[in-house]
Amino acid sequence: MSFNLRILILGNIMGFYKVDYEILDHIYNSDDNKKFSAGGGILEFGAQDLKQRRNGEVLQERISAKEAYLDYGFSEYKCIDMEGGHDSLKFDLGLSLKRHYGFNEVFDLVTIKEIGHWIFDQKILWENIHDACKVGGHIIWRSPVVGGFSAGCFAYMPNKMLQLAFCNDYIYKGAWIYRENTCITNGQYGSWSQEPYYRFESFEAKDFLILLDDYMQKNLWLQKDGKPIYRLTMVYKKTKEGTFKVPYFPYASSMEVIKRNTSGVLKNCFPKDVRKVAIFGTKEASKIAYNFCKAANLEVVCFIDDFESGESFKIPVVSFDCFLNEYQNKCNVLLKGPCQSGDIEKRSGLEVEVLQLDMKWFV
Repeated sequence: MSFNLRILILGNIMGFYKVDYEILDHIYNSDDNKKFSAGGGILEFGAQDLKQRRNGEVLQERISAKEAYLDYGFSEYKCIDMEGGHDSLKFDLGLSLKRHYGFNEVFDLVTIKEIGHWIFDQKILWENIHDACKVGGHIIWRSPVVGGFSAGCFAYMPNKMLQLAFCNDYIYKGAWIYRENTCITNGQYGSWSQEPYYRFESFEAKDFLILLDDYMQKNLWLQKDGKPIYRLTMVYKKTKEGTFKVPYFPYASSMEVIKRNTSGVLKNCFPKDVRKVAIFGTKEASKIAYNFCKAANLEVVCFIDDFESGESFKIPVVSFDCFLNEYQNKCNVLLKGPCQSGDIEKRSGLEVEVLQLDMKWFV
């Protein structure tokens, strides 16, 4: 996708671009309830300008992004911005919208693009986002993850944004990223340019950090005419009611943290029909995998170990050959714990899917 655009004012980055049509198309086409056509509502944090048409046409005049959303069938559009543009609600996003303003409305789509990194109280900010989104609705978030230290209060850790989804039972729906090159003179931002957006080729949550790392390995060193800022867009679907949970769980054992994110990891990273699993190994990593299965109400049919036998947690410990002959047809996932040594994926005769827990999903 071509997305080259030079703008002189940094604040102008906040808006609705060609890629945002692609993101809405993706949400609409991948979601079976197709709520957009039912006249749902949208709330944007920030008075977003319509910067580009679907065909890439750049708009010079200031038009509300509302125009683009109405084309998707939304019947209600609201935005929150202290600046007051586009008839926005002048609410401070660092305060609770419910408690301070009595704002209790919920929406099918909530967006927070290029404004969240200016809010010091991130817990209150995400409580506001979470509470404003309906169950079954979607959240679109965009902010810097690398660079941009003079363009806001924060640059985010992508693994924490994934954990945020998991511990709140959101479904990860996909991600987009692009690089922005800035020119700074005497400590002031001048001109800047945006590189083409990159859409992550897999929309599976278990692939997100792998694909992001691969992208950064290839692109981080490619500086052009200034200091690079990498801006990430992530899309979530809210699946259940409840208060917002922060993704960081300090001073807790790994077992407690594993339990906290179990439901979200199960929804995002495991096959929907998984019920019974086998675990590779019998050491510390396998114990973490077992505790995950226990918290997820998954039945462990056996442990597989090349050097041990007997039982672990009163469950049989068997050789790989025994697993193939007696247990493979009883499970549909072979699970490896975090940092599990040993390679089993390419062994002859293995037919079930192999999944490995990643501690970045939890801590």
